[in-house]
Amino acid sequence: CADRTWLPPTVAYSLVALTNIMYEEVLPLWAVAPVSSGGFGMQISSLGWLLSASGMALIFFQLIVLPILTRKFSYTALFTGSSLVAAVFYAASPFVGIATAQSLPMLVVVLVLCRFSSAAQFTAVFVLLNNSVVAADRGRIQGLSMAFAAGSRAVGPTLAAELFAWSLTNGMHSTLLDVHCVFLVCATTSVATALF
Repeated sequence: CADRTWLPPTVAYSLVALTNIMYEEVLPLWAVAPVSSGGFGMQISSLGWLLSASGMALIFFQLIVLPILTRKFSYTALFTGSSLVAAVFYAASPFVGIATAQSLPMLVVVLVLCRFSSAAQFTAVFVLLNNSVVAADRGRIQGLSMAFAAGSRAVGPTLAAELFAWSLTNGMHSTLLDVHCVFLVCATTSVATALF
């Protein structure tokens, strides 16, 4: 453990956990927010179906697609690529509400692709973390990385909810500071994680 090769994957795991929990926190808030506020204006029951459908698609991805990707790409390439793909769809999410009547199917596609990229990120970073240390140190490093990720997951929902509430009420009409703000923070963090 003295060589600190475990540190980059640990930091990456913490950032992925933070970004993922922030997106998962703000997406339902944005989806049910009124259209006049920049939200999607979705009914809560529709949101439940949307999240369930994306969960079923995620099962397909993890059982069929992800094993193919792990055979085709290195874990480093998979992590970098999935982080960049996640960034695109994090940033795209709030723009779906601006779309035409096809926006619900577009939202399904964006949410499903976010879930796919997130699953690939977590899978790749876990393997990178395990490969960063010898077998004798894996338990200690896994515990340490889980502690850092838990800290990220503890802070993420509050940070996302507060930032989202501020973005709805700040009166600023800049795309960077309105309802898009949290999504753009998630996208920026995901790009930074990919480049880390």
